[in-house]
Amino acid sequence: MVRDLHPAEIEEVLREESFGRIGCNGERGVYIVPITYAYDGTFVYCYSADGMKLDYMRKDPLVCFEVDRIEDATNWRSVIAWGMYEELENRDADDAVEQISVRLRTIASRANAETMRSYVLRSGQFGVAYRIRLTEKHGRVAASES
Repeated sequence: MVRDLHPAEIEEVLREESFGRIGCNGERGVYIVPITYAYDGTFVYCYSADGMKLDYMRKDPLVCFEVDRIEDATNWRSVIAWGMYEELENRDADDAVEQISVRLRTIASRANAETMRSYVLRSGQFGVAYRIRLTEKHGRVAASES
C-alpha cells in the first residue's frame, strides 16, 4: 500500500536521515547529486567543494531536495522538497558546518567517526557552506501488507 506521508512523518524522515540528493538547473540541464546534510526544521544545511553544483545553484537558486529511507522494494519512505539555495559566510558558515558535524557524529555508529569528523573540518579551506530554505514538502510511503 502506498500513501502520502503526514507532515509529522515528513519531518521525521528529514530529521533522521543525513544523506539526500539535490537537483539543480544549469546550462547542461538538471543536475542531481548526493549530499550529506543536517536539518533543523526550516533549513537543510550542507557543505561542498566548489564545482558544478554550486555554480548551478548560484545562477538558479531554486532547487529540489530528495531524501529516502529504503528497506526493500515494497517498504520505503521518500520526501521531496523544494527550496531556495543560500550561500553562507563567516559565523553562519561555521554554525552550518557545526550542525553537519553534530549530525554526522550521531550516525557515527553506521560509519567511521574519524572519517565523518574530517569531512566537516574543511571549513575555511576550500569548501562552501550553504543552506536550502525548504518552502514546500511532500512525502510518500510504501508498506507491504502483512
